[in-house]
Amino acid sequence: MEVPYTFGARLHGESKLDSMVALDFLGLVLAKLTHDVISLRFILFGMVGATGLVVHLTTLFIGSRILQLAVCGSAGAWRVRRYDQQFHPEQLLTYRDQRLKGFAILRGLILFYLVCSVGLFANVGVAFSVYDQEPIWWLAGARAALMGVVWNYAMSGLFVWRKR
Repeated sequence: MEVPYTFGARLHGESKLDSMVALDFLGLVLAKLTHDVISLRFILFGMVGATGLVVHLTTLFIGSRILQLAVCGSAGAWRVRRYDQQFHPEQLLTYRDQRLKGFAILRGLILFYLVCSVGLFANVGVAFSVYDQEPIWWLAGARAALMGVVWNYAMSGLFVWRKR
């Protein structure tokens, strides 16, 4: 027999069920759909970086109409790598359980700059390589961005937000 239940009004505090819990759930579902090949943390890292992908591809599109891929690839990658605009969302969203505090934030930001700078040069190199093989600007940009997100995620986890 079904027994109905009615929730009463909350007497103390606030609910822990917020948008972050819903985002965690969505990420967990996506991770399980990939049989845990892609982790929840990587999905969150990629979601933050995806906003830069729009800027990256837009810059490549405009640049490909005016300049060679070499120049616009570098410009597109540089626009995406506005590190301070990615560091803080990663700190608050992706690595919130390992959030840096105090002086560690400055140290982490500098390490994030260094890690992503290497990713930037690799990004441009991949874009050149792909474009040489198949001169399609958006394909070169997307493959370079994918390589960049994998590099930045792996190295950020290893050096910036590593568990101590």
